Amino acid sequence: MIRATFDHKKYLTYLKAVNKEAHAESIRNLLNYQAKGSEKLIKKTVKRKFVVRTNFTINSIKQDRQPLGSNTKRMFSRVVTTSPYLYKQEDGETENKKSIPTLFARNNVFKKVVKKQYRQNQLGNFQWDKTKPRNFFLGKPKGKLNRPYGIYMRYAKNKKLTKIRNVSKDDITIKPTKFFSSSVMKYAELKNINKFFSLDAQKRLKEVSRKFY
Repeated sequence: MIRATFDHKKYLTYLKAVNKEAHAESIRNLLNYQAKGSEKLIKKTVKRKFVVRTNFTINSIKQDRQPLGSNTKRMFSRVVTTSPYLYKQEDGETENKKSIPTLFARNNVFKKVVKKQYRQNQLGNFQWDKTKPRNFFLGKPKGKLNRPYGIYMRYAKNKKLTKIRNVSKDDITIKPTKFFSSSVMKYAELKNINKFFSLDAQKRLKEVSRKFY
């Protein structure tokens, strides 16, 4: 959570004195400016820093709270991500025996999503079933080729093997990128807050003065 204090007290004073609703509206606009600006910058940063394979990743980043009412002390706006994996890129994480799809599982194109039949939840319990055209097993295949540990697909009547997922025996460390918080902090900078609020406050003061003259 970020609490921002800005310098333009004269505009705050004028707005409070002239029109309380105009004052509240300026604060609401400022908070929405910060949230919407942060949302846009976060999405741009994600596209630049990471390989984005689905619209879900980008659409998971959104402003989910807007400032309401006229009590400026209780107003707030918020930007979140509902993605179950993006938070790992923000703060970093260590995962044990991570299962990573091979290029084959992505139809040999790195930026493509994993084909449905090769997703982790579609592989079954790794038990041999001769009635099925494809079977999967976890481990290291026997033979002279000395293939690495992973999840393999058996096919062609169990005569051929293809690795569909790499499985690490050691922990995998995801380094923190702070892609989310750094974007939010950009819109919390005092110069940006002061610039937006002063322009918006001046606009409201002009609108109020027209009603009286």
